[in-house]
Amino acid sequence: MQIRRLIFIGTVILLPWIVLAQSMYSSIGFGDVILPSTSRADGLGVHGVAIPDYQEISIINPAFWHQLEFTGITTRIQSTKLTNSAGGLNYHSAFNGFNFHFPVGDVIGIAFGFAPLSHVNYDFERTGQKVFSDMGGDADTVQYNVDLKGTGGVGGNFFGLGWKVTNHLSLGVAYNILIGQIENRRTLEFTDQNYSSRYIAASENVYGGNLILGFAYSNLLRKSDNIGFRIEVPISLKVLTEDALYNSVTAPDRTTEELTGLKWPLQMSIGYQTHLTGRWLAVSEFNLWSPASDLEKITGDSNFSWSDGLKVGAGIEYASDYSAETWWKTFAWRAGFSLRQYMETDQQSNQPMSTRAMIGMGIPFGDAANRLDLSMQYGRRNGFVENDPVETEISFAIGITVSELWFNGGVRNR
Repeated sequence: MQIRRLIFIGTVILLPWIVLAQSMYSSIGFGDVILPSTSRADGLGVHGVAIPDYQEISIINPAFWHQLEFTGITTRIQSTKLTNSAGGLNYHSAFNGFNFHFPVGDVIGIAFGFAPLSHVNYDFERTGQKVFSDMGGDADTVQYNVDLKGTGGVGGNFFGLGWKVTNHLSLGVAYNILIGQIENRRTLEFTDQNYSSRYIAASENVYGGNLILGFAYSNLLRKSDNIGFRIEVPISLKVLTEDALYNSVTAPDRTTEELTGLKWPLQMSIGYQTHLTGRWLAVSEFNLWSPASDLEKITGDSNFSWSDGLKVGAGIEYASDYSAETWWKTFAWRAGFSLRQYMETDQQSNQPMSTRAMIGMGIPFGDAANRLDLSMQYGRRNGFVENDPVETEISFAIGITVSELWFNGGVRNR
């Protein structure tokens, strides 16, 4: 009977159950790996590598940090609803990072804060049955319930500065301290009393660091044109794992392991912003993720590996008119679109794809040094192959920037 139970666990739980889970991508390795973005950029379909802002820093590109006018804090909250064709449904609301920024003189800006780099968030249940045959040819049908859950993720604690080298050229450097915890739980319950229910609990603690280098050149072809480039180079990464098998009969069977020699994916981004006419701006962006080490060690599942991932996005903004007397004319209006190919790769070299459309709005308040940013996104993410569950995502984010809290860097000429 013990051998049958072990075979059953290997068949039902340890084989590729991931493609049935919600979300299937957040259950692989570090989870759904993302790039941080500002609340303004979020409504444009980009992350902000080429978007200067006198109120809110570009989290992704420290080269723009010298442009800050006032000391301030920016924070963001996001709520997401995920569904898939396999019957999964997941709601998730979370504090989505913050940053503190302040100018030093006229050419340097300093910032530090926290931003999420990956999300693990899925909850999936399935009921089924398995037929076993012994050496004598007798069949034994066992009913079971499987419950798969995962939470956590990895975040980056960044600090650095931006420097205005000339009237056109600026550079930035920052260090990103990685820290996170990922919890996965796979529960197997039997309706047949001859089999004991059990669950596998897995925990991963992540520690590491990345170096971020940023470049920006303003007024490239005409005023308000900007090109930005950034690269995030992985420096170190260590993962401490613990797996525990629980059942109702024996004490937990625990195994621990320390994984070293790993690195977070190398990330490169380039973006361009141009002034169209009047208050209209347009921006485009290209992002690349490239695995820098053997990340397959994290999954513990040979069915998946990592390849280069890509994301392109573009958007337009109708900028705020701060001098307008009518309140609604001071709003900024945004819209964007993005296309992404994920790093997760199956044994046939297939990679999931997603498309997203978004809208956003910027609302200045107080003395116009403060701003409320709203954005809404709708996304559709396909699986590795045609028969995999298709996920849809609806998310709503609120970002707020409050300036002139402690120090006053002085108003600069725009």
